[in-house]
Amino acid sequence: MTPLDAEELAAEWMRHMGEPSATTTQASWDGGIDVAGHFYIAQVKHFSSNIGSKAIREFAGVVAGDPRGRKGLYFTSTGYASGAVDFATSVGLALFRYNAWEGTLDALNPPAEQLRHGGLGVRR
Repeated sequence: MTPLDAEELAAEWMRHMGEPSATTTQASWDGGIDVAGHFYIAQVKHFSSNIGSKAIREFAGVVAGDPRGRKGLYFTSTGYASGAVDFATSVGLALFRYNAWEGTLDALNPPAEQLRHGGLGVRR
């Protein structure tokens, strides 16, 4: 799976959870947003190691500065460092882990649990 494949997979998950407008952004100069919809934006990483606090804090800044006030979602194929999970939870950033081969999506913090089970709440 390429990073672009991972972004498309995240967009599919967002559409499945209720953000029908979710699409991938351009590959470069995307301002830290890999997938965008009307109400949510997402960062997607297809790494071999866990996502640390720095990356989560940077994306939280992108979300906070979004002129449309969209909420943030973070998708990775691995996991997150404990400090990253704590920070993301404190600012309401939902953290997900996907498994492309199994077709699964795990919610890894309370904001993600709420969205995974209740949907993104923007179905039209």
